[in-house]
Amino acid sequence: MKPTDEKTETKETKETQPVPPVSDSDGPGYSLELTIVRDGARADGKAANEAEVKLTLGNFLESDRPVTFKVVKGSAVFSNGLQQIDGPKTSIKGRSSVTFTDTTAEQGVMVAWMSEPPKTRSNETSYTFVAVPGDTYGFSLDRLVNHAQADGSARNAANVAVYRNGGAAPDKTRVTFQLPAGSAHFVTDDANVVASGTLPDGGAWITVAAAFIPEGGATIACAQFTDANVDGEAVTVSACLTDHAQVPVQQQDYTFSPRSAYVVTITQSPSYLGQYDSGEVTGTVVDRETGDGISALCSIGYTGPAGGASTVEAVDGAFSFEIGSLAVIGRSARFAYVSVSYGGAGDRARVLIYPT
Repeated sequence: MKPTDEKTETKETKETQPVPPVSDSDGPGYSLELTIVRDGARADGKAANEAEVKLTLGNFLESDRPVTFKVVKGSAVFSNGLQQIDGPKTSIKGRSSVTFTDTTAEQGVMVAWMSEPPKTRSNETSYTFVAVPGDTYGFSLDRLVNHAQADGSARNAANVAVYRNGGAAPDKTRVTFQLPAGSAHFVTDDANVVASGTLPDGGAWITVAAAFIPEGGATIACAQFTDANVDGEAVTVSACLTDHAQVPVQQQDYTFSPRSAYVVTITQSPSYLGQYDSGEVTGTVVDRETGDGISALCSIGYTGPAGGASTVEAVDGAFSFEIGSLAVIGRSARFAYVSVSYGGAGDRARVLIYPT
């Protein structure tokens, strides 16, 4: 027969030790009082409640006596990861205490006893762990680019800012966009696009991993889409948080303008600016059919905390001008937009303006 491993046997005995029965033959005058001195912790497996016993013999506090604690109802565990633990020996004030955690919001029951004879048992005492409040997610949907030409290549863009508990959501929070069946289609060449496909009704969907922008403290997802209906049309974009179905879907209408004889493209713009800073915007204006650069006066428009010249002269198809940021009210960053248009064609860029 294989010899018994004495150390293992002792451990198993401690872990499965039954609660001593209540008995009138307990030591003369011993009393063990169990109290939950810290209660109502969050059931997150980290926040702890605390249980304490007081051991007396007659009218005297008993020190240096080992005490065992056990959860007899519920799923809480002590610092050893088990539902039973040998606590520290009672102090000079007759007290011994242990902490315990739970991952389930519940009310449980605990008991304690003297680890050595006469093994006097305490009263059964209840404890409570409360539910962990869930994170609250939300998002805003706005038009990053609107009124792009319906030429199959010019892009409108839907922009989503994702929030969690009133602040920026974590990086890579997923956002799903949808388009109805028709001539509008999503562009999937962005590195943040993680999936795309076709809906049963012929519509299109795309899932984008939102990117956290440290300078502005915002988490942003953008979906770009084109339309090949040369006469132009309105389309409705739907957006939702992929992994948070409880957050309501939002919708927004976008317009594709009839195809123009010209193409305006903003080729460079600042991603972000501190308030009262400035940055350069450059771009091109070309004839759609010939590709020749146009020399003409183009209109400039601004939305949000930004401003600058109202027109820019394109020379041989190229233009350049300065965009300036204005004051940002409050502590949150805000988006500004700049647009350039000519002959029914146009393009738009986004700049994040943050307080400094």
